[in-house]
Amino acid sequence: PIITPIINNLTITQPSTVEMQMEQGVRGFDLRITWSNISQKLYLSHSFVAQPLEESLQGMQRFLGAHAGEMIVIQAEYDWEH
Repeated sequence: PIITPIINNLTITQPSTVEMQMEQGVRGFDLRITWSNISQKLYLSHSFVAQPLEESLQGMQRFLGAHAGEMIVIQAEYDWEH
């Protein structure tokens, strides 16, 4: 729909996946998490539900599995606004 690009521009804070960010050197993540009653899943959120949390965690797991000795720092909090 026509509204999709507008919503994406307002809500997507990082166009790269977590795995891509880690390949570029990012090791710290500030995750805002919310629950969807519709899908019964946790999501990363910024204004609107954006991406399933599980996808990001799996990307982190893949990266760490392929790069022994690396570590990441995760700050996570519940997004009370949504």
